[in-house]
Parts: sequence; C-alpha cells; structure tokens
Amino acid sequence: PFFDTAAEGFANLHRTYVDGAAMRKWWADVLLKSSAYEYGPSGMRRHEVEAYNGWLVQFLAGTEKIKANDLRAGRYAEQLSTLSACPMKVVDAINKVSDNATLIAGVLGYTVHGTANDAVTLRPAHGWCMMLP
Repeated sequence: PFFDTAAEGFANLHRTYVDGAAMRKWWADVLLKSSAYEYGPSGMRRHEVEAYNGWLVQFLAGTEKIKANDLRAGRYAEQLSTLSACPMKVVDAINKVSDNATLIAGVLGYTVHGTANDAVTLRPAHGWCMMLP
C-alpha cells in the first residue's frame, strides 16, 4: 500500500523536523543491507544473495526487498528515479509578458556505498530544470 507508506514517511519527516533525536531509529532504517534467496534452473537449490530493504525501498520501489544484482542491473531504475513534472505559468508583471513552462525535479540517480562495518549509505543525486519554449 503505497499511500500508507507515503503517509508514514511524510509524518516521520515532520517528526524529524520537530525532534530529530527521537527519529534516529527511523533514519537508521532508511536503507538496510540484508539477503534474499535466488533459485537456479529446475532442480537447483536456492542460494543466498545480497539485498537491500528499509523504508526507502518500500516507499520508492513498492517492494520489501531489492536484490543487489537487480539494483546494479538497473531493474529498479524507473521506480527509483522519482522525477516529477509540474506545468506552470511564468509571468513578468512589469513587462506584462507570460509563457508556459514545465518544472521537472527529483532524484536523478543514486550511489549505494558499503562501509567496513557493513553499514549501507545511499547517496542520491537530486536535480531540477525549468523547460521553457
């Protein structure tokens, strides 16, 4: 349920603004290193593979876990890009000129980093542009 996850996420972002110290556990769970199982061709046993979970995975990808191989292969690129477009009207009131535009903004990509103690960090790349005719 995307909207339940989104409502919880936005509420927790607000709580972070009000009392950041109380939200440390929630932020610690943003992206977690875990494992998942893959199965080989018929008759082969399952084997464990590296995966990620956490509230950001649930919010953006709509799934509980993402296998690291699928992430590297770009299988979740569309869900994780999160670009939004907003039509708008730009007005110069002094010269009495206006035109239509589109503002596009969001997460353009990301880099997943691991550390020596198996902590996982996610470095998003944010961007925006205003498209004018």
